[in-house]
Amino acid sequence: MNLDKPRRQTPTARQRFITLTSLLALGALCAAALPASAKVMQAPGTRVSIDLPENFKSSPIFAGFMEIISSAAVIVLEMPPEAYGQVVAGFTPEALSGKGIVNVRMTKLARPDDHIFLTGQQKHRGALFEKFILITKDDKNTAVVSFNVPEGSLTNGSLAREDVIKAMTSARLEAEAAPSKDLFKLGFTGQFELVGRPIGTSRIYAEKNEQGPKDTRNVIAIAPSLNRLPVDDLNEFSKVALDSMNNNKDLTVKASKPLKIDGMRAHLLTATAKRGAADTPVIIRQVILTPESGGYFRILAVIKESDEARLGPDVEKLIASFKATDALAVE
Repeated sequence: MNLDKPRRQTPTARQRFITLTSLLALGALCAAALPASAKVMQAPGTRVSIDLPENFKSSPIFAGFMEIISSAAVIVLEMPPEAYGQVVAGFTPEALSGKGIVNVRMTKLARPDDHIFLTGQQKHRGALFEKFILITKDDKNTAVVSFNVPEGSLTNGSLAREDVIKAMTSARLEAEAAPSKDLFKLGFTGQFELVGRPIGTSRIYAEKNEQGPKDTRNVIAIAPSLNRLPVDDLNEFSKVALDSMNNNKDLTVKASKPLKIDGMRAHLLTATAKRGAADTPVIIRQVILTPESGGYFRILAVIKESDEARLGPDVEKLIASFKATDALAVE
């Protein structure tokens, strides 16, 4: 995905929306040519380093790397070591087929560690991509590294499959995490606290000291887009984003409203749905914000209907307090 100047493309919202709340959203990116020379790079906010071509840069908006001209990207996700088994279970051919990833082949790399390596194919924006995914771990972390390559880059000779394999083989966990910069800050969190940082620059907030089933916790997720393509039809884009949510029953939009937050054009959708094993009624608020540099931020709040009167005002104050940082500026 291009993180330099936004390209004035006009794909539909459905073609351009990338779901950030799913682990498999890692796989929806482009990749590009891999020159012979390489340098060791460590993904911001993670312990993962990998030998990559000289023209790759650390991404300012997700944990990983990208090559701007060809929209190349490598995305890194870190979790606790005990998550390894659960992660591997989600990367079987059967599980991946439900996410549109086909022709999955499980294999091994020339690595001394306990790892899973697989390849597959997935269509994105009408193009076919070759996917290379490594899952590894040590006593501190489980790591998932996703390298995605347009099929055309492999067939036209601009990228050799052997070069991708070499890069994935080099991926390793360093002793300490690399520093990272926050893309946004909140002036108010109220009854919510930070509980997770998936995919580097995303944040998950949950109600403090909440008890009960995890599948119906009161949560707020905030994530930047994985590209800086401009969002033209914000209303339509917001609908597509909301429809992409998993595990909703009877999703019904109740209100649609344009907003202005931190000087950014934004759009709020409020909906009701049922979630979890007990079909618990929830209130969903989704805000899409569009910075001038392109791309978007997505704020997604899911609150149990029974807690709406108590938590709803805090959710709205949290959303209104959102501010983008200087780290979002285009390099």
